[in-house]
Amino acid sequence: MIHLVKEIVAVEPFNLTLRFITGEVRLLDLGDKLNEWATTPQSKFAELKD
Repeated sequence: MIHLVKEIVAVEPFNLTLRFITGEVRLLDLGDKLNEWATTPQSKFAELKD
């Protein structure tokens, strides 16, 4: 099943709360991934962390 986002309910630093077309609401924590992707100063993700 494809989970399509219907609405972004809330945006907090490194977290998104999403409502899907099924009605399900989930918190997406991007903090760990952002830290992983921002390992070099040249990374565009390093700029997002700041």
